[in-house]
Amino acid sequence: MRRTLATLTLLLSACPGCSKSEPPPRRTAPWLASASAADSATPPPGNVRRSYRIDAARSRIQFSLPGRKAKPSGQVPVLSGKLELSLSELETARASVEADLLGISIDSASLPEDAGLALSPTVLALRWLELGPDVPAEKHQQFAHARFELSSLEGLSASGLDPSSTRPAKVRATAVGSLLLHGFRAPVRVDLWLQALPTPTGAPQRLSIRTASPLVLPLAPHDIGPRNAAGIAEPGEAARAEASLGKNAKIEVDLVAEASPDQL
Repeated sequence: MRRTLATLTLLLSACPGCSKSEPPPRRTAPWLASASAADSATPPPGNVRRSYRIDAARSRIQFSLPGRKAKPSGQVPVLSGKLELSLSELETARASVEADLLGISIDSASLPEDAGLALSPTVLALRWLELGPDVPAEKHQQFAHARFELSSLEGLSASGLDPSSTRPAKVRATAVGSLLLHGFRAPVRVDLWLQALPTPTGAPQRLSIRTASPLVLPLAPHDIGPRNAAGIAEPGEAARAEASLGKNAKIEVDLVAEASPDQL
């Protein structure tokens, strides 16, 4: 009997069809390696560095000059600007924006009737900037424009923008750069909101750039203060003027950037 059982066991173990077959190998990442390599050969659209121009007609720069007795407000026309960035690497953005100070205007209605100004606030603002009627032409040319240059974006709330979304999210960031105003260049930092704007098919991609909080700009470091029509400083007028026009400008921007036609 024992010999019979031993013989049966030997026969079963030798039978190839009777043993338990091994399960097929699981499909793991290496099965997709060739497809992934092909995908990585072309960078995602967001990685492409694009050039934009600032749409002056759709952009605004507004400011206020809060003083002890009043808070006059006005605006400066956007002259031109350009922007370069990758939608997925916003921190590497570079930009420049120019404003036309000759077109500055201050709303007279934003000042009280007892402000005590001998001239309109717009005329005074032009004089403070040495853009009065009797200032030499070369100074007019030198001081006619203000220029902001962006060197980087910091503190981003997200790494990139998604222009394909039906409701594009805003990204908050701190713009770090410099401002050239009245012949003096100073470092500035301002908090911004960045957002991709909905764009019809075939139209240039557009971005919105807005201040999240005003840029507070002291006037003294830029040598902006009371002057006569010829641009000569009038220190005696400083105290009275500052009561109505203030010592600092609070600046807010609302810019629209449009992709260059060759990058649609």
